[in-house]
Amino acid sequence: MGRWRNLVHLDLSNNYLLGYIPPTLGHLTQLTTLAIASNQINGSIPLGIGSLKVLQVLDLYDNKLDGRVPPKLMNCSKLWELDLGNNLLSGSIPSEINKLQELNYLNLSHNSINGKIPSQLREIPRIRTMDLSMNNLSGSIPESVKKVPLLYVSGNNFEVKIPNTSANSPPPHHKKIATRLVAIILPMVALLALIFGILFVRRRRDKRVEPAETGEITKCADEFAIWNYDGKITFQNMIEATEDFHIKYCIGTGSYGSVYRARLPSGKVVALKKLHRSETEELASLESFRNEARLLSQIRHRNIVKLYGFCLHRKCMFLIYEYMEMGSLFCVLRTDEEAVDLDWAKRVNTVRGMAHVSWHLWIYCSRTGLYHDCDGEI
Repeated sequence: MGRWRNLVHLDLSNNYLLGYIPPTLGHLTQLTTLAIASNQINGSIPLGIGSLKVLQVLDLYDNKLDGRVPPKLMNCSKLWELDLGNNLLSGSIPSEINKLQELNYLNLSHNSINGKIPSQLREIPRIRTMDLSMNNLSGSIPESVKKVPLLYVSGNNFEVKIPNTSANSPPPHHKKIATRLVAIILPMVALLALIFGILFVRRRRDKRVEPAETGEITKCADEFAIWNYDGKITFQNMIEATEDFHIKYCIGTGSYGSVYRARLPSGKVVALKKLHRSETEELASLESFRNEARLLSQIRHRNIVKLYGFCLHRKCMFLIYEYMEMGSLFCVLRTDEEAVDLDWAKRVNTVRGMAHVSWHLWIYCSRTGLYHDCDGEI
């Protein structure tokens, strides 16, 4: 793995990986995203990760990592998301954490971290979310830290007792609950990202469509491109899988289009978001939409549904998403049995997940310029 020196994005989250994190990751000096969340990784955090000077996202959430949070990790001065929550980490929070001047999101919850909250945390100007809950921290909470917009510190041994309310106490992280919450949050965030993308394209429709330099665009509005998936899938495969978008495959309809369940020849099930015809006609800038869809397909977060690709065709236009078996939050709340199971603690955690992923999208889009034309009415 250390030979992939030009690798920029590495996401191995939500698998069944065992063992330890290889020290050779420190050789991937171009890496900006390293995500190995929700696996069974053990051992300590390699010191070599501190050599990744351009790393922006480090997500090691929900593993079995032990040992201390290495001070050398604070040499990743470009980090804006650091998630080490739900592990077996111990020791104190490194005082060198103030080196992370770009940090926006910090999660050290559900570990065995002890000692006091370092005063150096107040020297991080851009931090908006800080979760230190369910550790063994003691002492007092610095006044400057209390000003962090989203601060979670319950389940520690502070001198000042923190009220034990559902809004301040994160719910237990059982696998069954986590699976349900992810299934609820992902479709909501996917719809949000889709709406942002469509609105952006509509605002830039006055740009001319330039012919592509590669074979991805064929004739006029006949384009079919899939990234991160099987490039052999064709437009005809999608038509056959839905029987030309027959109503029996439709699983939802919104203001921008209808969603269909499609089983591909490989047996994989995906969700197709087919845009309404009026929307398709207004999307005059195909090249612009193509570029924005490519950017959307590169967004990686455990609470965001994967966008595999899209299709632009004379007959229709649709986006290809990962299929979520459990449906949406609306599907859960519309039946009494499901709604009772989703108690208030789980709902609070759902809101927290939405806040986290919304902030992640905002940061990503501000850095890429993806939605710079969208206004506050969204």
